[in-house]
Amino acid sequence: FGVTKRYDMWISHAPLHPVELFDLPNVHGHAHRNLLKDDVRYLNVAIEWLPNGRPLSLDCVRSMFVERAAWARARIVCGGTP
Repeated sequence: FGVTKRYDMWISHAPLHPVELFDLPNVHGHAHRNLLKDDVRYLNVAIEWLPNGRPLSLDCVRSMFVERAAWARARIVCGGTP
């Protein structure tokens, strides 16, 4: 299973360790039963978690990371945790 850095994100089979991210998000598909839903740096694209069981477009993945990062910033500004 490989890891590649493309499109300003890490694409990997399994989630990368947080220290390996170097401020880039990580698209992965290994965690079939678990989601890292509280960490906006990760997006699990295992088929079980996808809408209608269909792959996401690159534009959709990018938009999801932008929206999740904006939500995390808003939570910090409002006194919550990221």
